[in-house]
Amino acid sequence: VRLGKYVSLDLDDSVVGIKALREIHAGGVQRHQMGVVLDSQPPQAGHEIWHDVYKEGQLVGQMTNGGWSPRMETMIGFVLVSTDVVVGDQVAVLRGGLRESGRICRLPFF
Repeated sequence: VRLGKYVSLDLDDSVVGIKALREIHAGGVQRHQMGVVLDSQPPQAGHEIWHDVYKEGQLVGQMTNGGWSPRMETMIGFVLVSTDVVVGDQVAVLRGGLRESGRICRLPFF
């Protein structure tokens, strides 16, 4: 989640979670956090429910939360997706049984 520059893997083994972080580092990052801007959404309440994200019909991750952006006049959110997903990719987010199209973007949004 873009916090690697704040993590030292050279800590004592007694530090909670350090062994798991070392394993992730050794195996390579599988997912990364990015933004998504949904196409032409009306104003609506935000959500904290995770929604599946698809690229070319394949499940690539989840939209972890989202909300209305008055500046962009549509819904935006954070996604945790496969490292194969890059800025500019067209995706579909399955929310409330509907596939809603969107585009992956950099964070922060502005």
